[in-house]
Amino acid sequence: MQPPRAEIARERRRQIQVRKSFSAGLDPAAPWGAGDPEAFYLACSDYLLSSMDRLHDQDQMIHDLLRERIDPAEREAHARQHPARAGAVRPRPRHGAAGRGPRVFHRRAPAPGRCAARQCKHREGNVMTHRKSCIRQGLAALAATTALGLAGPALAADEVDHSTMDHSAMERDELGRTGYNMKHAMDPALVKELREKVALYKDYSDAEIALSMDMMGMEYAWYISPPQVKGAQGVLILMHGFREAGDKIFRDKVQPIGDIFPTSMGVGMAMMMSSHIQTAVDDLEAAGAKEIVVVPVTSSATNELYRQWLYVFGRQEKAEFATVPRVTSDAAIRIVPPPGDDPLIAEALLDYATEISTDPAKEVVVIAGHGPSSAEDNAEEMKVLAALAKIIREDGGFAAVYGQTLQDDAPAEIREANVQKLRGLVEQATKDGKTVLVVTNLISARSIQAKLRDDLKGLEFKFNAKGIAQHPNFMKWMTEGVRAAFEKKTALCC
Repeated sequence: MQPPRAEIARERRRQIQVRKSFSAGLDPAAPWGAGDPEAFYLACSDYLLSSMDRLHDQDQMIHDLLRERIDPAEREAHARQHPARAGAVRPRPRHGAAGRGPRVFHRRAPAPGRCAARQCKHREGNVMTHRKSCIRQGLAALAATTALGLAGPALAADEVDHSTMDHSAMERDELGRTGYNMKHAMDPALVKELREKVALYKDYSDAEIALSMDMMGMEYAWYISPPQVKGAQGVLILMHGFREAGDKIFRDKVQPIGDIFPTSMGVGMAMMMSSHIQTAVDDLEAAGAKEIVVVPVTSSATNELYRQWLYVFGRQEKAEFATVPRVTSDAAIRIVPPPGDDPLIAEALLDYATEISTDPAKEVVVIAGHGPSSAEDNAEEMKVLAALAKIIREDGGFAAVYGQTLQDDAPAEIREANVQKLRGLVEQATKDGKTVLVVTNLISARSIQAKLRDDLKGLEFKFNAKGIAQHPNFMKWMTEGVRAAFEKKTALCC
């Protein structure tokens, strides 16, 4: 059996998943909306009844476990105060009952009141059976209402209860990943919000946005520490994701941290969900973490993804993408700033340029960056690249070093303008008799490198496609950031 906190976290994830499934089934616009709503609602009621029985069993189990801890001198008085819990036996109901036999239970009659499903008073006697009947009849009535097209209007984006939304399977796989292989649930309100906030999606159809979400990869939590690693200090690594093979390589790279501190990875952009981040935090708390350091794996603070993560942890007022639920935690949370123009990153890029260099004095280095979408953010990112370029030029002895972003997620005309600037840098250097070396400050080697090659097709240049996460300095930056945060050099979050 898992530790109690882990069991509680698992139960919470299961409840979130069930609420998401019910929400999806209630959506009249869903593909199954033209089916038999009454059958759906009755299936829901059967699930609810089974859940009530399961909850009842858990309540009895907790009572039995706690009863053993009562001071022997007090047990007689306890039994007098709680006579119903002493152990009436009834047959197990048909929901999940096969082969299980009788069980001990207690029944706590509710205070007199009205049942919402039937507007009738609770009666003495079999309250549980009565309640079940109310649920089935109420849901059947709701099904009839839906079939007649009388469902209420859709909620606006700011009225949606996002706590009911979850897009991941809430069971861990054999590798310890929670929520892997699940598709995004494309909530209409969230899709609308994305279209309003993300310039690239302005003219996208719902299907195109759904495809874009799928192309970004899975969103899941991955607890990477061995079971014996417990402690009051935990580490949460947030990352876009590098596809399955890349995620496994990255996990191996950060495993030394996971062997020291309870460590989780929250993989995915959190554009339409945040349950994977909540799950990762829950896992850390279950391992004993009272203080959590969040390490955002993104190139700089100008990144929209970084700001969405800030929102999720309450460090930014408005969501950068969809208004997803914020993380709740009893732990003190500190966020490490992204690497940006850290000298460790400049040193990594210098090494990458040197790997393809033959005569630095006759070579021009171009640092190609992904770049944020907005003009204001892009101007700040260009300053980051200029600072990196200065260090590389001074330490590497190159003829010149330039930085250029692509603004890869901006509308096509903006990206194309940046491509032309990049091509202009390469063409001019070649015309001046210099060899062009292209490196990037991209985190992964499987980001936009293929597109970048296509952007520069027909030009002469050497390209080192490695991502900065592949360089040993990236782990140095990460471990130094974690150490500084635990030494209280990083401000507390939320």
